[in-house]
Amino acid sequence: MSSSSSSFSGHVDARFADDLGDPNAVTITIDLPDPVGAKTMRRAADEPLEKALTRLRATIDKAKRARNSKGISASSGGGDESAPPPTLAESAASDAPPVPPSTPNRDAWTDGRALVVDGRKYVVRVNAPLVAGARVAGLKRPAASYPLTAVADGCRFVRPDDLAWRWFRDDRVLVGEGWAYTPTDEDVGATLRVEATAPISGVRVASPPSGIVAAAPARPAARERLASLGEPRVDGVRVMTYNVLADAYSHTWSQLYPYLSPANADAEGRLPKAMEDVRLARPDVVCLQEVDAKWYDAFWVPQMRVAGYAPAGTLSEKTGLTREGVATFARADRWRVATSAVVSLTRPGPSPAESATEAWIRTQPALEEALGKVSTVGQIAVLEPVAAGGADGGRRRPIVVANAHLFFHPGATHLRVLQARWLLRHAETLRRAWGRDSGAGDDVGLIVCGDFNGEAHDGVVRYVADGTLRASHSDWALGSVFRWGGTSSRAAAKALLAVTTEGEAREEDEDEDAREEDEDEDAGDAEEEESERASSTREMNERQQRLGRMTACWRRVADAQRGIARACDADVSADVASPTIARLAVAQAHARAGCTFKTCEVVAAYTLRADARMTPGTSLDGLALAPFPRASTTEGKGTPPEWARGVDDALDAAGDDEGRPSPDALEVARAVLRELRAHEEGLARASSSAAEEEAAALSRLTAEQTATARGWLALPIGACSMHLTHPLSMTSACGYVEYTNFVRGFVGALDWVFVDGGDDDGGKGRRGGLRATNATAAPPLDALTAETALPNSEFPSDHIPMVADLEFASE
Repeated sequence: MSSSSSSFSGHVDARFADDLGDPNAVTITIDLPDPVGAKTMRRAADEPLEKALTRLRATIDKAKRARNSKGISASSGGGDESAPPPTLAESAASDAPPVPPSTPNRDAWTDGRALVVDGRKYVVRVNAPLVAGARVAGLKRPAASYPLTAVADGCRFVRPDDLAWRWFRDDRVLVGEGWAYTPTDEDVGATLRVEATAPISGVRVASPPSGIVAAAPARPAARERLASLGEPRVDGVRVMTYNVLADAYSHTWSQLYPYLSPANADAEGRLPKAMEDVRLARPDVVCLQEVDAKWYDAFWVPQMRVAGYAPAGTLSEKTGLTREGVATFARADRWRVATSAVVSLTRPGPSPAESATEAWIRTQPALEEALGKVSTVGQIAVLEPVAAGGADGGRRRPIVVANAHLFFHPGATHLRVLQARWLLRHAETLRRAWGRDSGAGDDVGLIVCGDFNGEAHDGVVRYVADGTLRASHSDWALGSVFRWGGTSSRAAAKALLAVTTEGEAREEDEDEDAREEDEDEDAGDAEEEESERASSTREMNERQQRLGRMTACWRRVADAQRGIARACDADVSADVASPTIARLAVAQAHARAGCTFKTCEVVAAYTLRADARMTPGTSLDGLALAPFPRASTTEGKGTPPEWARGVDDALDAAGDDEGRPSPDALEVARAVLRELRAHEEGLARASSSAAEEEAAALSRLTAEQTATARGWLALPIGACSMHLTHPLSMTSACGYVEYTNFVRGFVGALDWVFVDGGDDDGGKGRRGGLRATNATAAPPLDALTAETALPNSEFPSDHIPMVADLEFASE
């Protein structure tokens, strides 16, 4: 049938390869009348057109035969079984000639040509946009005032931004257009659905209904704290650092946050609150830590886009198996991301500048092993100000922003110091290179922020803020006894199973000491001083591991007694006759059932009593009534509670009186306190020895060595310390607050925003220097403790966001 007698009936879509398709195929889709309906054919791109049209004819005829076999009469326009094969005309014009049958499919199916089938004409569209589905991100728990974003699935030949989006309440009321929608109070109690329509093709898809929209959660303290900052200055920089608590570690939350309810733990409830904190603070730069890989593209990127932020690079994931990392965002209307980089903080860098620390690490086997196992990375970005019509008076300058989450282990104090040094040096290297290549020179600011896992007195913070960390700082001595896996609860459970008689666990350490002393005597040739130092180091190492176990065991037993940790429900039995042996057998039965001192109060009590050199047992009544002892003087970390100082005869006779620790609890407390004080004394001796060696080493330092270091001195001191410096003038933009991390068992400031004041040139300052003008205050304690600690229904993370306003120094 010629095209001149054909009527226009729609379109036939020919889609060639895109990033989802086969480069050697073409997919042809056409909507034919009943009984054929919509048909899709996939044909080879180099196949002759004639074969594709013959196949289409066969498909149509098969459908008609199936209809006739069921006794269904032909529909109008259905054609007859003897109809000729479809033809493809050069155009939709009535007199257009046919495309030669030998033409390959890739050349035959072009825009504007017309397929004629049974008297109907279908105009060819090539690569018409297609969308397979739509959905609302965060289906479970939408809430008023919290933006929702739409997600398009299966987009081909179209970007999600080019789709037409419409939002409906309860499938009936049109409430918004665009790919994002913020539910209002009118939506509370209803469901929402989003509809996407592709351009040209008109393909329309709709999402399943969302969850029922809830009222906005009450967060008065969190909102007031951030809203009190006011509007950011147009000529300054507002920076936020925020550890948002990765779901990747949720398997540990029952131990870390036993008070955290499932509803408050759910990421779809927590993350929108964290994003609200960003919107309330309105920072120029947002530095996030513990960002789950699964939530980065699904939540953070679209939510940040709604709020006007662009990513400064991608998610910088740790290099290990845990899928989380750091992410930096900048306000797109004020800053342009010029470049970004990910740097490893598991090895010295940049190289060869850090050859001194690299050489020293090779003399520290335990540290070298730990660095080989950690997976820390840093993200560094260069941001250039976007011209704002002169509103800022030209006072904003380019800035380098470094964002990191340093290694967490409390004992790895020296490792964090080195990571901070490498992060600073990488950032400073990029700043100088950018200043040189862009022509900005020194007129580039530097901001270094993140979760440093260090408090104000810790070496990592002192090094960054002071520019020097002396070898006598106790963190060097403390770090020297850090061993990877040294306080492993699984290893302790395995050791418990190897015990054959009561008392063996208590005697094991003493036997080991005796064996090591024999080995030392046999060595003979070692220098006496080195032998004493090795013995002291070994003693500190053993005590460090013991204190780690005792702390974890205490927490588990006390939490079970308080009812904030579920009691162990392992199905165990111990068929033994002797009451003394029974205690060991019960503990071992729990260990065989997979229990450890972190998960089971029975194993924890037995382990704690063994480490305290007490009589064997599987319980410690009244331990929850005793505050955990603290060391007395180290670095101003506080004093032990009154009941633990002296532990006089009156307390010995206290018994189980209400509100007072039991005799067993007091005995454990005494043991912990003895270990703490002995450990403190050992650290003090090590620090004193390092101070003497440091003074001698610095006196021998030559002017050439100092000049070569260019402010980045790294001088090995003694067996396990270094004297480190850096040339930057870093200050804490948020001051020294009491806490940024508030959980049961720990309260301290771990999150920092450091800025370079630019006073490294004789105190004159430079245009790239930054100084703080305002910062967030700490939330009120009653809000933090309303549900025991963080996280809770108001604060979605165990950390609180820290925000600082900065201004650029004058020339």
